[in-house]
Amino acid sequence: MRLFYICLFYVLCRCIVFANYSCRTVDDCVVECLNIPSEFIQHLKNISSEWIPVLQSDGNCYLYNKITGENV
Repeated sequence: MRLFYICLFYVLCRCIVFANYSCRTVDDCVVECLNIPSEFIQHLKNISSEWIPVLQSDGNCYLYNKITGENV
């Protein structure tokens, strides 16, 4: 019974955290942020933009420019 509660706690913790990233390959990662819509992130990826989202520990993201080093 204790193992059941431990597993349930783990599943609930994974569901509560909405920010995440996943990679299909080394060069194909998708970041999911709380403050930036996923459609916008996908659009940046599709147009090969120099801006990339950077996931922070609180689930929010900021945009980083790979060329100039600027953060937004």
